[in-house]
Amino acid sequence: MGRGNKKRKQSSNPSSGPTLPMEEPPELPPVKFGDFKLTSNCGPTITHTEPKKGGGEQEGTEWEPAKKKQKKAKKEPKGRNYPEMVLSPQKLKSAVKISDIQNLALWLVADGIAPQWLMVRNKPEIRRAVVLMVPGLTLDMFTTPLLHPSAAASAVPVAEDIGEPIHRDDTEVIKSIDPKSPSKGVSKPSPDANMPFWPTELSADKLAPCLSEFPRMFNHVWPIKAAGDERSGRLISPVNSFLNSPLPKGFNPPSNRTSKRIAASSLLMSLKQLIDEQYPLHSSQLAQRRGVNPPSEEEIALLATRAETGWVETDLTPRGTPRENQKGSVTEGFTIYAIDCEMCITAAGAELTRISILDWDGDVVYDTLVKPKLPITDYLTRFSGMTPEKLANVTTTLPDVQAHLKNILNNDTILVGQGLNNDLIAMRYTHPHIIDTSVIYTHPRGPPLKASLKSLASRHLKREIQTGGPSGHDSIEDARACLDLLKMKLERGVDFGNSEAVTECIFKRIERYPVYTKVGAIVDGGTGLERKWPGVARAISANTDDEVVEGIAACVAGDSQNKPAHLVWGRLRALEGVRGWTGTGSVVASTERLTDAVKETAACVKRIWDALPKCTAFIVYSGTGDPMEMRRLLEMQKEFKEQYKTKKWDELTVQWTDVEEQQLKEAVRVARWGIGFMDV
Repeated sequence: MGRGNKKRKQSSNPSSGPTLPMEEPPELPPVKFGDFKLTSNCGPTITHTEPKKGGGEQEGTEWEPAKKKQKKAKKEPKGRNYPEMVLSPQKLKSAVKISDIQNLALWLVADGIAPQWLMVRNKPEIRRAVVLMVPGLTLDMFTTPLLHPSAAASAVPVAEDIGEPIHRDDTEVIKSIDPKSPSKGVSKPSPDANMPFWPTELSADKLAPCLSEFPRMFNHVWPIKAAGDERSGRLISPVNSFLNSPLPKGFNPPSNRTSKRIAASSLLMSLKQLIDEQYPLHSSQLAQRRGVNPPSEEEIALLATRAETGWVETDLTPRGTPRENQKGSVTEGFTIYAIDCEMCITAAGAELTRISILDWDGDVVYDTLVKPKLPITDYLTRFSGMTPEKLANVTTTLPDVQAHLKNILNNDTILVGQGLNNDLIAMRYTHPHIIDTSVIYTHPRGPPLKASLKSLASRHLKREIQTGGPSGHDSIEDARACLDLLKMKLERGVDFGNSEAVTECIFKRIERYPVYTKVGAIVDGGTGLERKWPGVARAISANTDDEVVEGIAACVAGDSQNKPAHLVWGRLRALEGVRGWTGTGSVVASTERLTDAVKETAACVKRIWDALPKCTAFIVYSGTGDPMEMRRLLEMQKEFKEQYKTKKWDELTVQWTDVEEQQLKEAVRVARWGIGFMDV
């Protein structure tokens, strides 16, 4: 029998005790309804009596119905299945790069790989993607009171360099991008609170008024890292980083590339290449550059300074058998030497301490240690392999090396090496016929990046070099790698080893989408956009930000002659110009002008947002951080190199030491950090 039946049976048993009489319920207070209105939202007013403090009752007190707490207004009502972008807290373990933004766009509209750092709910509902580059936006605008002094108390703490850790309390909880999270917050996935790459929540009350449009479109601002190399002081174009896509694995694009065997002379550096790569020019090349004009004062001073500072050049007087008799071979009668040098640092800069030369057969024809003219201040052992013990009893000097070079080099000689401009400057020697392996083999991401000799040997020769660790490099090993890379290039053709084999325009990538052809469009300044970005279906040249806004809206909407684009890329340039980022000169805009420019740019972004159809992914990225300090130091370095070629150390007006080198690395690191926004 159930537990409830037992209770009922016991209560009906007279032996269980006397039955108490049931009390009558108290009277309910009278209820008065207001006047009936069809649209009234008023509830009933209840009148009740309360006891007075001194006894009796107090008449006429009314109860008011409880008011519901108003919900926070949403940006925009969205359907249940509307796509949204949500942070993957456990997967975001490193900085988001521009290449990650590119992969996201490709995944949304074509055949890209799904990102791990971001979840996209209801991704099949997304119809197209618009990517907007807005150079001039920086993280400090959104995280510090740069434009809004009243926001100082609520600003998010940010390190001066976004590349450094941001020290916060370990118990801090960062607001989640996921609005469905029951905890309304996501703890950092790692006990380490130093995560400068974590996105920051946007809140209108913490931003300057000129930035108020951004929280209406996006939930978070993301630090986005551009491609670059601090060691070489290079920053890769954020435009090329996004619009040039790596080829999918297993795809071999049809092209006119040739594998026909070539001759060594086809790889000789042109005069323009020598100038661009900052090679010291031979006197014959100086005459070639000026043409029929007489020598300038600058050229005369350069040759005079070289004579005073011990520079030597190759004698181009013809000697031996004419090269015409050997045109059938890859060498064409040239004598080819592979050369590599090691340097140490003295008060005069980098001085030669070892030189190795190999002939076409790979035999060592010259290898000697060299005693610098001035005392060594840094042996650079981890690179040069030089130690005080190795150079203790060396008597060979730079003039001895120059005399030997002048004896074996002539007009029929080609020098091959990796970045030989630095070697020739250290040797204080000029030679006109150069093949540079860092030029004939391009970096997979294209210029201005240069592939290292170590990576080239590993990729093409399947050979590991420079594995000496603290003991440094071996100049014979490096010279042999350069020689073998040249031979491989000559045998496999001029296109072998070029970056074109591993990258393509992003518009050609989406054009091959297997389901149906996707349409790409670009809106940017300049002309010839179709030639510059092959595969783009529609290109609109825009000279102002307003024209960019109109162009993007037109590409997304389509017309009678153009289908709506699935991927649109555009760029706003006004803010970049106000901040002085478009030139090399440092231009500091006033606070008022900068504020106005930011407000106008934000308004343009919002106009694009409003013009987008539903289910359109909108990605905004700045490309880089502030590049002005990096540019200033690069100009300073360039001037130093120019003066160093023609002047003595104590005559230089610009000094470039390890202090400036470290400052450049820091400036490049800062410039690599831009920002981004994304939503649907």
